[in-house]
Amino acid sequence: MGDFYNFGAPTQGGASLNILALLDHYIKQRSETDEYWSSEKGEEELLHYLVESVKVAFDWRNQNLCGEESLNTQMQNRLTAESIQKQSKLISSNAAPWPNPGPVGDTVWMGVVDSSGLAVSYIQSIYWEFGSGIVNPETGVVWNNRCLGFSSDPDHPNSIKAGSQPMHTLNPPLALLKDGSRFIYGTMGGEGQPQTQAALVWRYLVQGQSISDSVALPRWLLGKTWGKASENLKLEKGLFDKCGHSLNKRGHDVVSAPDLAEYFGHAGAIHVSTLITSAASDPRSNGEAIVLE
Repeated sequence: MGDFYNFGAPTQGGASLNILALLDHYIKQRSETDEYWSSEKGEEELLHYLVESVKVAFDWRNQNLCGEESLNTQMQNRLTAESIQKQSKLISSNAAPWPNPGPVGDTVWMGVVDSSGLAVSYIQSIYWEFGSGIVNPETGVVWNNRCLGFSSDPDHPNSIKAGSQPMHTLNPPLALLKDGSRFIYGTMGGEGQPQTQAALVWRYLVQGQSISDSVALPRWLLGKTWGKASENLKLEKGLFDKCGHSLNKRGHDVVSAPDLAEYFGHAGAIHVSTLITSAASDPRSNGEAIVLE
């Protein structure tokens, strides 16, 4: 597919890349055509694998991620071919237990490319609707509430200590594809961010959907996101109707959710090539995709 980039510690960018690396490994080990991965059987198979990849990535993230710079080296080591091969063996045809829940957030993602080709993938959060509830009296800026991301366990790597930053969910991605084009994409959504990022890559680069369909097609959400406390596997109805029964037989605690439900993330994407620039904004939100000639 190409080279994928994200932020290091203390963000969950490493987990997002971990999921994509497992996806790439799985597809390369198979001989199926692109049409297979778009079929109902292929979609269910790959969706199961993606959900299980989220569990593998999040299990490591929840146990280790903190503000220590050494974590960046550990995350890089997790992305090596040898490590991904070992991680893939943790995934079976049946659902594994869901790891301990991680943090939530309150976030917005934006992407932009200017006339010179400079591209930016940007994400911003104040963590909760009103952040810390404290406003800088000189600027009017609301301070964020990210210190809630620390662990109260003194033995946890993410424990509260002087000079440390809390683990948080913000991770704006960008990809340089093998054909020389660029894919700028992202979403809000706490724990849903790595999952929606993987869904966009799956739809656009694996299934070959249009950029607008890749953003709009039914998605999944494992665990909880902002405003939702349940830890089950939620599928938007269009996806549940195709894959819900099969995933339930694999052991997933899967439930149907309304199509285009807001809590599945507010995603966006831009694809820049030498021929054309295309962009899409999520119909689940009130965002906008604008391409100026």
